Amino acid sequence: MGTAMQTRKTAIILASVILFVGLFVVYCYTFLIPMYEEQQKTEQYLQRLQQEKQAEFEQQRRQEEIAQQQQAELEQQRQQINLKRQREEMARRQREIEEQRRETKFATPQPQQIAPKGKNLTRARKQAFLNDCLKSAHENYKQAWEDECWDVYRKIGCRLPLHTVNLFDRRLIEAKNDCYRRANMIE
Repeated sequence: MGTAMQTRKTAIILASVILFVGLFVVYCYTFLIPMYEEQQKTEQYLQRLQQEKQAEFEQQRRQEEIAQQQQAELEQQRQQINLKRQREEMARRQREIEEQRRETKFATPQPQQIAPKGKNLTRARKQAFLNDCLKSAHENYKQAWEDECWDVYRKIGCRLPLHTVNLFDRRLIEAKNDCYRRANMIE
């Protein structure tokens, strides 16, 4: 009887173990495996969400960098435009100064500087004033020519463009006419 009892106990234990293992397998397939799969899906979703946020952040950062770069380029372009305007303004002012300088070179001396004051000037004194005035006009003409050659070509005794020559010739004629007019005003 003792062995039958042991066999029965062993059979009950074995049946209990098999039942327990069966319940464990059912429990695993029913609860644990779906929970594990759900957890993995959740983790994958969270990883994907995190990757999307990271990609969005990177894209936003790149857009900000591009915007900053464009802003810097615009600022640089503005500075270049301002610099170009300043240079143009300086060049315009320089041309005006040069033009004024050239115009003053053709200025003829005033009669009171060359001719003595008084009403009894002789014809010889009028002629002396006219000669000095015309000489000064020619010297101013030559000096203006040489200055223009030096400013443009960095040499002396050059050939100038026709429009410049015409301008200098007109000024010389005006200076000569002014000399004759002032000489005739002297009495």
